[in-house]
Amino acid sequence: MQEDAASYVTEENTQERTIEQAIIELLGEASNEDLPRVRNIDAYDGVILVEYSADENLTSNLTRFGIWMDTIEIVQKLSDNEDINSVTVNAYLNLVDAYGNTAPGKVMTVNITKETWSKINWDNFLTDNLPVVADIYWVHPAIND
Repeated sequence: MQEDAASYVTEENTQERTIEQAIIELLGEASNEDLPRVRNIDAYDGVILVEYSADENLTSNLTRFGIWMDTIEIVQKLSDNEDINSVTVNAYLNLVDAYGNTAPGKVMTVNITKETWSKINWDNFLTDNLPVVADIYWVHPAIND
C-alpha cells in the first residue's frame, strides 16, 4: 500500500517518520477537534521532540488526564528504542484569547529521560504520577484547575 505523503508532516525513510507512524498507530490520525494528530517530530542525537494535537474532554481535569495518558503511551513506545535518550511531548489544544479568537496553543510539556523511564514499571505506573516523575513538566493554566 502506498503512503499518502500529504498526510504526514515528516520526510519518508527517516526516524521522524517512524515515530510519526507509531504515534498515529497509538492515538489515531486526528484529534477529536479534527486537527491532524501529529504537528511536528524532531529527532537529533537520541533526543526526540513530539508535538501533537490532544483531545478535548468535558472538563479540564479530564483533558489533562487524557494528555497524561497519551504522553505515557508515547514515551513507553519510544523508550523501547535503545538509541533514544530523551523524549519531550508538547500537547496542543485550541485556545480562545481575550478577543474570542481561537488558535492552537501549547497546553502541556513533558520531558522524560532514559534515566527516568528506566525506573518506571509501566505495568503498575499510575497516570497521576506523571507530573511527579517527569524530568520537566509544565501545564497551561487553561487545563490546570
